[in-house]
Amino acid sequence: MKPKDFTFNAGEFEELFPFYLLLDENLKIEQKGKSMTKILEGCLNKPFIQHFEIERPKINFENFDSLVPFNNELIIINSISQKKLKFRGQLYLKTGS
Repeated sequence: MKPKDFTFNAGEFEELFPFYLLLDENLKIEQKGKSMTKILEGCLNKPFIQHFEIERPKINFENFDSLVPFNNELIIINSISQKKLKFRGQLYLKTGS
């Protein structure tokens, strides 16, 4: 199978990535995985920075463009409301629609 032929439907994506966060261009949380939904309520359509802080990489997190240099890099985020929750993953910026 060639990587370009590798696709998932919405249900498969949810199963494979239960902790994902999808931000819109205004850095509001647009979607989240089913496991994120179980542990973090009330964050949809609210600014990411109200619920999370970025531990790594060190980012001057002002707008969407400030994330571009960190595309495909490891990101560590901490929950503000639940201090013991730390998430590690990859920052992925989807270009186009």
